Amino acid sequence: MEKKANSLENMLSQFDPLKHGGEVMSGKEWLRDTLRMAIDVFNDHDKATQWLREPNASLGNVAPTELLADEQGAHSVRLVLNAIATGGVV
Repeated sequence: MEKKANSLENMLSQFDPLKHGGEVMSGKEWLRDTLRMAIDVFNDHDKATQWLREPNASLGNVAPTELLADEQGAHSVRLVLNAIATGGVV
């Protein structure tokens, strides 16, 4: 569990919403939850990071990181992650 927590904190520290045109929010629970979900779905920090950085057809051919600047975008990313985790359709 310690390794997952460190991986999550590492991903959070690397992500700057301002670089993606987002507003700074007082709480980043939505961002933390999305990053945690990606790590859990792929069961690997590196695979999750790679998936988050690559354009995704289900997200309009943009990288998930481009959508993580706000809560609505993070929700869209979580929907796709849920579909991957459950074998569902987006």
